[in-house]
Amino acid sequence: MGSARGEPEGTRPAAAPERATPTVQRVLLLASGGRRIAVPVGQVAEVFRPLPVRPLAGTPDWLDGVAVVRGQATPVVRLGVLLGAADATVSRFVSLKLGARTVVLGVAEVIGVRAID
Repeated sequence: MGSARGEPEGTRPAAAPERATPTVQRVLLLASGGRRIAVPVGQVAEVFRPLPVRPLAGTPDWLDGVAVVRGQATPVVRLGVLLGAADATVSRFVSLKLGARTVVLGVAEVIGVRAID
């Protein structure tokens, strides 16, 4: 005996193909050294004015040194220099949480939060 719709018993109509749900991610856009990068908002701890930085001997050019952020010595990376610029102006610090660690990016500009897919 068939179903009320005239289908053989034990069969089901074919399911509609699954559509991939677009994943939208919120990012903070930063600019430095003539380039732009996007950082996932979930990794951004805070954005603030630059603090005094104590240089460290024997470090790469892109590592400015350490700044005391919320009572902790935190490495400060000059993003523009890391990306290849000869000199990069820093007008803002962006503190990032990377697992159990924190690092500060020195950037020229914080453009804002955007959604990307």
